[in-house]
Amino acid sequence: MPDHSAPPRSLLLVGAVFACVVAAVVGVLVAPRPLPFTTDVLQRETSPEIYEPFGDAGDPEPVEVLLVRRYSLGGAVYTFQLGHDAENYFHEVTVPDATGAAGPPEIASVDWTPDEITVRLASGHAVVVPAEKAVGHR
Repeated sequence: MPDHSAPPRSLLLVGAVFACVVAAVVGVLVAPRPLPFTTDVLQRETSPEIYEPFGDAGDPEPVEVLLVRRYSLGGAVYTFQLGHDAENYFHEVTVPDATGAAGPPEIASVDWTPDEITVRLASGHAVVVPAEKAVGHR
């Protein structure tokens, strides 16, 4: 007479796979930010050498603004990275979703003043960042 007290191995395997899929989906849904798969620098703008490092730690240096696209499960997220070495140490600002552009955002121009950095998009929108946010060093 067959033993009916233990479930078949295939049923246990299906249950384990289902539990893993549910755990992965829940993890993605509760993640505070999109999980990045790839990151691309779309544009790079560089200021004249007018920004002194934080705390007057040297001669004036240029500041960079990078327009970055990150692909994730949630789609594409666009950010600006600002800093003296904007690929490695930066202040990050998310590009607003409602910029009016049909495609990805595009930097039209950047206005550099000692007090603020104004990034103007091709859509006509502008993002203003205090210059002090972009001039820190490690």
